[in-house]
Amino acid sequence: MVEYQVKKNTLVEGKTLMEIDFPKGVLVNAIIRDEDLITPSGETALKENDILYMMTSKKNEKQLMKLLSENADD
Repeated sequence: MVEYQVKKNTLVEGKTLMEIDFPKGVLVNAIIRDEDLITPSGETALKENDILYMMTSKKNEKQLMKLLSENADD
């Protein structure tokens, strides 16, 4: 299980889950937004400060964290 807080100006901010090219086998289980639990679907858009809870394999964890932290300005 991986926890990640969406940062401002990252490539994933503002995108829906289906628009993000997650590594194979990644499953977004839950999103916490303003202390509310969101059950995600492909149409769920990510906002700054959302906390994502994701299942992934150990081998994909590094690739996943790189994707999530990529800056939109790069």
